[in-house]
Amino acid sequence: MGTLFEFKQFSLGCRTKRGASVHLFERGCIGSAGASAMCNGVMTAPCFWWDSGTHKIVENSLKLYERLSQDYSIQLTKCGRVYLGETDSTVNIINRMYSRAKIWNDSAELIEDPLDISSRWPMVNADDVKLAFYSPDDLSLDPIALCHAFKNECLKM
Repeated sequence: MGTLFEFKQFSLGCRTKRGASVHLFERGCIGSAGASAMCNGVMTAPCFWWDSGTHKIVENSLKLYERLSQDYSIQLTKCGRVYLGETDSTVNIINRMYSRAKIWNDSAELIEDPLDISSRWPMVNADDVKLAFYSPDDLSLDPIALCHAFKNECLKM
């Protein structure tokens, strides 16, 4: 005999001004046990997406989140992020990230001096760090408040 599980699912849908159908699915209610409760809300800057289509989607998402953060009580913080390269392979990855950032006119920085890394981020042990990459446009936001804002916007339509 098997066990039957019933999951109550929150589902809300609306149509955008262009006619696209948008749905928000969540197990239980927003913030209780599904993806909105587990997401940490860290968002990578648009410059990291090499594909121009994805880059545009991320840019438009950021504009939407900024507008929603003004209309609703969503905490949105441009906190930046630092990436540390300790091996040759991670240094190569960081150099690629920096190249993409410069293509998109991002204000990212490469930091090669371990003393500079330690002075800017004192909690980092920079002894083995060969290269650091700072992205000031990375941000964090409250995913539960964002989902509530999406819900409220859908209900208005």
